[in-house]
Amino acid sequence: MAFDRRPLYVVIMESVQNYISDRGLKPGEQIPSEVELMNQFQVSRATVRQAMQELENEGIIEKKHGLGTFVAEPKVSIEMNGFFSFNEEAKKLNQTPHTLITQFERMRCPSKKIQQRLSLSSQEEVIMIQWLRLIDEDPVLLETTYLPGKRFLYLHQEELENQSLYDVFSHSGIRMVHGKEKYRPYLPNEEEQRLLDLEDNVPTFRFSRLLFEKDTPVEYTVSVLKSGKIALEAVIEKKIS
Repeated sequence: MAFDRRPLYVVIMESVQNYISDRGLKPGEQIPSEVELMNQFQVSRATVRQAMQELENEGIIEKKHGLGTFVAEPKVSIEMNGFFSFNEEAKKLNQTPHTLITQFERMRCPSKKIQQRLSLSSQEEVIMIQWLRLIDEDPVLLETTYLPGKRFLYLHQEELENQSLYDVFSHSGIRMVHGKEKYRPYLPNEEEQRLLDLEDNVPTFRFSRLLFEKDTPVEYTVSVLKSGKIALEAVIEKKIS
């Protein structure tokens, strides 16, 4: 029999993945404990933990404190190089998406940063909308959107209950938008922790999006992303000459 030269933690990772696939385990079903794997492979707890951490990092398993280790739910992918529909992506994975509008307010431009992003004066009106996105009743994404009030004079919260923001854009005569996004690690504030049901000092991802119609800014959104059920995904391409 050929000697397996791979690191032991890699062998354990493969064994756990085979265990899941061979038994047809579904998300939420439990897998062997660390102690069982230690006994099976005659290795240290540190080696087993390294294997389990790698599997968790890859989104294959998830640990639940005091309960054990389970097959992870598939993650909704956010495309970093384009637009995506939160509801459609969740439904593809047989998950139940839900969106709550937690704030809708017309106000004077609240900060210089918003003024600069939307090219508004301090006296001009903005519409601030806060959305809480949930998957299977678990809050995963908090979005705060700012729109120039003069561009959406007749927009009311009720219109957003049954249609997307981009449906509103279409009804307002906006046919094409372009823009840019920035992503960075982020420690949420107390209000964001409360809405996303996070413990203290749990890191998240924060990304901001600024969209234009031609050269005119029409949307500025700041999002806080809770890890666990959402993955960021990008398509990359390089011409090799």
